[in-house]
Amino acid sequence: SLSPSPTTPSPTTPSNGQSISRGEKLFLRSTPKKQEGADAFSQENWPNAIAAYKRAAERDPNDPESRIYWHNAQAKQAGNPITIAVAVPTSAIPDSAAEILRGVARYQTEYNQSSTSGRLLEVAIIDSSDPSTAPNVAQEVINTPEILGIVGYGIDSGSQAALKQYERAGVTVLSPLTTSFQGSTLKTIPIDKKEDELLVSYLQAVGKTLTEYAAQKQPSPNIAIFYNSDS
Repeated sequence: SLSPSPTTPSPTTPSNGQSISRGEKLFLRSTPKKQEGADAFSQENWPNAIAAYKRAAERDPNDPESRIYWHNAQAKQAGNPITIAVAVPTSAIPDSAAEILRGVARYQTEYNQSSTSGRLLEVAIIDSSDPSTAPNVAQEVINTPEILGIVGYGIDSGSQAALKQYERAGVTVLSPLTTSFQGSTLKTIPIDKKEDELLVSYLQAVGKTLTEYAAQKQPSPNIAIFYNSDS
C-alpha cells in the first residue's frame, strides 16, 4: 500500500460554495502542474486539464487529488459522467483526507478502465473540515441533481446537520460509523454510546478472520490481538 505523503491545504481555505471541487480548485498540496490542471479545468479545456493532471499524477503517484481530477477531466470530455461526491477534512486533517481519497482514486481508476457504457465516474471532493459550513455545503450538493450520492462524513455536529439535510432531501449517503438505515441515508451513531460496542464487534471480527486463516495453516493455533488505545 502507498504510505501517506505530506500534504498542505491550498493557500485559500475553501468555505461554503468553495468547499466543493471536481477539478477547478485544489484542496491538498499544490504544484505548478496541478495548478495548470485546475486552471484548464475551470476553463472547461478538457484536453489541457487531462494532460496537466496526468503529468501531476505521474510525478506524484501518492497524490490522490491529481489522479481523481485527471479522471474527472476525462469523464467531462467523454460527456454524461456518473457523478458522486466524497466528503473529507482536506484542510483540517489533510493526511487523513488523502488516505481516504487514495481509496476513492483507486476505485475510480478501476471503474473507468473497465467501463463499457461509455459513461465514466466523476468524483466531486467536498471539504468537510468546517462544521459551521456543512449545512450550506449540503444544500449546494442537494441543489446539484447530477450528484447521485455522497461518501463520507463522520460524527461531528456539522456532519450530523448535513446528514439530516440529505435525509430530508432523499439523497443517498454512505457514512462511516453507521449501524442503521433511515430512508436513503445511512445514519451516523453517537460515538459516546457506541464506541465500546463498535470496538468489541471489530475485534471479534478481526479475531474470527485471523483464527480461520491460521487454522488453515496450523491446527489449534494460538491467536493474540494487540490494541493501542492511543492510535
